[in-house]
Amino acid sequence: MKLVKFIISLALIALALTGCSAGDKGDIAAEKTRAAGKIPGPSGEVTGAVEYKPEVTVIIDPGPAYVPPQPADIAGHRFEEEINKLLAKVPVELEGNQFNPDSRITRGEFMNWLFYYKSGRHVKKEAPTIPTFSDVSPSHKYYSIIEGVAGAGGVVGFPDGTFAPDKEMTREEMALIWSAYRDEFALSGHRKGADPEKERVNLRSMCDDHQKIGRDFMIAVSKQQFWLEKIFKFTFTSRLFEPQKPVTKAEAAGFIVITPKY
Repeated sequence: MKLVKFIISLALIALALTGCSAGDKGDIAAEKTRAAGKIPGPSGEVTGAVEYKPEVTVIIDPGPAYVPPQPADIAGHRFEEEINKLLAKVPVELEGNQFNPDSRITRGEFMNWLFYYKSGRHVKKEAPTIPTFSDVSPSHKYYSIIEGVAGAGGVVGFPDGTFAPDKEMTREEMALIWSAYRDEFALSGHRKGADPEKERVNLRSMCDDHQKIGRDFMIAVSKQQFWLEKIFKFTFTSRLFEPQKPVTKAEAAGFIVITPKY
C-alpha cells in the first residue's frame, strides 16, 4: 500500500514538472514571436507581421500670430470701437504705443488702411518698373499697395499725374478715394460725362457750405453723403462739411469701418 502511494506521488510530481516546462516554452515562443514582429491571432496562430515605427508628431509653425496693438490713447474716444476694429485687421504704424487719433492722416496711409481692411476687391500688391504716378516711386513704402489698387482701377489721382501720397487727406478727397476704390463712378455716370453740378441739389440737404465742394468731388461726396453725415455729425445748428478740412486718423478709421463691404 505504501508502495502504491509512493508511485502515485512520483507520478504527480512528474506531471507538475512537465506543465511548468511547457509553460516556459510557451512564454519563450511568444516572446520570440513578438520580437519578430508577429502577432498571434485569437486561436494562437500567427496571423501576420507588423512593422513598428515610433510615432512622429509634425508641427507646422505658421509664424507669429498677429496681435493687434493696444494703443494707450484711444480709451473713451468717440471712435474707440472703430479704431479697435481697424487695428484687428490693419498693420497700423503706432508711435510709442500711441494711435494719435486726432492727428491728420495722409492719402497714402488711407490707401494702406483701405487695402488691408476692405478685402472685398481681392486686390493684390504690384510693383511695376514704371510707376503709375510720377510722385510715387518704387521706394515709397506704399508703392506696391497704390500700384495694386491702381491696376484694379481703384485709384484716382490729380490731373497732373500725381497722387500726393504724403499729403494730408481732406474730407472731399476721402469721399473721392473711397468712391473710386468701390468703383462707384461707373455706377454714377461720372465717367460718362455726367454734370457734377446736378449733385448740388442733393448736397444742399446735407450741408450749408456745399458751394465749397470742388467740382471734381461733387458726385463722390453726394454718393457718400449718408456715411459722411455719420462721421462728421451734421446738426441743425452745425451744417458745415468743410470739404477742404484735413481728416483725422480717428475719422478715417470710423469711415472705413462703418461703410459697407461690397
